Amino acid sequence: MVFFATRINDACDLQNEDIEPYLYVAARQSLRDHQSKLGRIKSVAVTYYRVHHGGNRKLANSFGNYVVERFRGGAYFA
Repeated sequence: MVFFATRINDACDLQNEDIEPYLYVAARQSLRDHQSKLGRIKSVAVTYYRVHHGGNRKLANSFGNYVVERFRGGAYFA
């Protein structure tokens, strides 16, 4: 499945903004916690990316950094 997820992700050219809503649904408890450490938030995002969108470390880390910046900006606190 991971192999096909990578192929599908590459074919669809999904951007961080396209993936983020699905991460939020899967990890909203972590993302809503104001006291979560940034390392934890990045780890959740990177793990989600690698499980659902393939094992590309560079893209997973990029997604993790994107989510951390959104977390810092308060995007998930509602």
